[in-house]
Amino acid sequence: MAIRIGICSKILQDFDIAEAIEIAAEIGYEGIEIFGVPKHLPEDVDDEKVEAVARQLDRFGMECVTLCTYVGGFAQKGDVECEAEVAKFRRYMDIAERL
Repeated sequence: MAIRIGICSKILQDFDIAEAIEIAAEIGYEGIEIFGVPKHLPEDVDDEKVEAVARQLDRFGMECVTLCTYVGGFAQKGDVECEAEVAKFRRYMDIAERL
């Protein structure tokens, strides 16, 4: 099995996710870890942007190898805050399924 190299989108966080994917593909990366930073996949990203990211990954023959969501911190939060974190987690699971 060949080793495939991926890149972390956070190092390209100043670029929109579309630009970050294009840059990564141009320099030869086959996979990308997409971070939940504002210009990439924040927790409130809409379905249209997720679909656009999926199409772009397909077009470049790349895979989303993981999502870094920043979800959690349950030990330091109350019940209401934890419920909000679980909701974010569920949203990211839907995104992960598509990507």
